[in-house]
Amino acid sequence: MNRKLAVALIILLIGMLGLSFKVQRVEASGTIYIRTDGSIDPPTAPISTVDNVTYTLTGNITNDADGIVVERRNIIIYGKGYTLRGSGNGNGFYLYGINNVTIKSTNIKEFSTGIQLYASSNNTIVGNNITTNTDTGIFLQASSNNNTIFGNDIANNGHGIWLNDSSSNSVSGNNITANNYYGIWLYGYVASDNNVSENTFTNDGLFVQYSHGNVVEGNVVNGRPLVYLEDLSNYTVGDAGQVILVNCYNIRVENLNLSHTGVGLELSNTNNSKIANNEIANNNNGIWLESSSNNSIAENNVTANTETGIYLGWYSSSNNIAENNVTANNYYGIRLYSSSDNTLSANNLANNRNGIWLESSSDNALSGNNVTANNYYGIWLVSSTNNTLYGNNITANNKTGITLDGCSNMSVSGNNITANHYEGISLSGDSLNNSISGNNIIDNMNGIALSDSLNNSIFDNNIKNNKCGVINWANNTFYHNNFVNNGVPHFLGQVLSYGFVNVWDNGYPFGGNYWSDYTGTDANHDGIGDTPYIIDANNTDHYPLMAPHVIPEFPSFLILPLFFIATLLVVTVYRRKHPQKLNVHSGLRSV
Repeated sequence: MNRKLAVALIILLIGMLGLSFKVQRVEASGTIYIRTDGSIDPPTAPISTVDNVTYTLTGNITNDADGIVVERRNIIIYGKGYTLRGSGNGNGFYLYGINNVTIKSTNIKEFSTGIQLYASSNNTIVGNNITTNTDTGIFLQASSNNNTIFGNDIANNGHGIWLNDSSSNSVSGNNITANNYYGIWLYGYVASDNNVSENTFTNDGLFVQYSHGNVVEGNVVNGRPLVYLEDLSNYTVGDAGQVILVNCYNIRVENLNLSHTGVGLELSNTNNSKIANNEIANNNNGIWLESSSNNSIAENNVTANTETGIYLGWYSSSNNIAENNVTANNYYGIRLYSSSDNTLSANNLANNRNGIWLESSSDNALSGNNVTANNYYGIWLVSSTNNTLYGNNITANNKTGITLDGCSNMSVSGNNITANHYEGISLSGDSLNNSISGNNIIDNMNGIALSDSLNNSIFDNNIKNNKCGVINWANNTFYHNNFVNNGVPHFLGQVLSYGFVNVWDNGYPFGGNYWSDYTGTDANHDGIGDTPYIIDANNTDHYPLMAPHVIPEFPSFLILPLFFIATLLVVTVYRRKHPQKLNVHSGLRSV
């Protein structure tokens, strides 16, 4: 063989090798369908089959919608290690009403959902690498039953595996790691009889919502047992990386570190249990109660959770949450939703977005909590009624100390509300018939701000050194408050009413408010100024106090009953001793 022929043969061989390499790395674009008749659409897609039963990927696939839509039953799809890649949208594999399909050995990444089964049963998902899908790695919904999910590596998805209203599935031997929001999520009242076993979770775990009757065993969270208890009473949890309690009674969970998982501790329909002295940090949610009552949650350190430190939802009642340190949670320190008759006392809440948040919740008592140091909002109540806030220290929050948004019949009394960057107390959204009394409201941007809120009673408060004492709406009543040095020297002043009409006194002889800038006199020494304090053309305190009012030191829920009793006694005695001082026709006293 001469030299030129040898060189030509070498070049030809190199070209053939290059062609072979390019075939190995073919990437298709556009949704691929495996049709009911077994055909592949489009036929140029890098998938081969010789029997319309086993389909093998021969190259990588990219798509900006669904990757592979399976319309044929009783087949095997073998990924052979190739990658099915999306652009943050659609599903990697999508099965709608399709049974007896096996999906194996495929890298599935960067879709919204890696594999979605909708009303599809008796399928097998095995040995896949499912990563970085924005919503869910594997999603079963709409009675997708009797499926097997085994031996998959699932990492960095929104959720790892989500079973939504799907039953009798086997989820076992999967490695679920690296910050999925929930590693496995069992959701829905008909999600039952699932077997979740021998899975390894790292930095995520299990979440069970409205689901029961499942078998959960042999799972590990961050190297320690996932403790799942259902229908069990009178038990103390030992070592655990995560604790899930479903339909349990009198369970003790104490002195554990439940961190770096989806939810550190979950109570679902679980009652009369004690949760104490646990370290619960760096989860998505720290402690989660749903339809659970009469539990004690005390002296836990709940910190740096992605969403909520302690959550009570869906008719969780009569729980006692006390003396917990709840700090640096990204959204809520303590959140109540549709829950009543709970007690929140002596908790320390700092550096949360919202210190305490109550929504659609009633008859709860919040007392003695320290809500301070850079919560965005201190205590926020929305669409709630008949809650009591007493004796809390609410200071140095980045926006508002206490917010009542669409709330009624609330008692806010005896609180220290100081140095909040905006309002000390804010009422908005048709907040009606609330009582605000006995509070120290000092050094905030605005002491009290009312917007679209009527018929509220504001009395017996110290309102001092705020940039504005009160920014007001109409038809609210103020009396026996001490307005001291608000708006000094260059801000909005003691009161800004925008012309809305309010009541600023409680008549004679009880008097109105103390105003530090009042310059009137008291000729008859009855403690009430002889001339009114004019706020604006529509607002006047007719009976300004000459000295600061002494604030009562008892809860405001006792003030009104005692006030009515005292009123009857004082009026009776005063009429007997000073009949000349009362002019019932004019409503003004004689001098």
